[in-house]
Amino acid sequence: VWVRLQCLHHAENGGPLAGAAPVFVTLLHAHPPTGEALQAEIAAVTAAVARASGRPRERVHLEYAAPGAGRMAFGGRLVT
Repeated sequence: VWVRLQCLHHAENGGPLAGAAPVFVTLLHAHPPTGEALQAEIAAVTAAVARASGRPRERVHLEYAAPGAGRMAFGGRLVT
């Protein structure tokens, strides 16, 4: 899995939220997990990002990108 974490400014309906700012994380897999494996990864990545960022888990938001196989290349080599 490739993980992208960025700081950004955002707005939410209803105005600013009290407490820690949220963290938005994008995950890219060549072939994303499904079912129980996906649920386990969500729990693990959320916990790791919360620890690393000092944010509560409720403020960590994950976005799964479309599968990268066949559309991502690293160092000139297509991921299949």
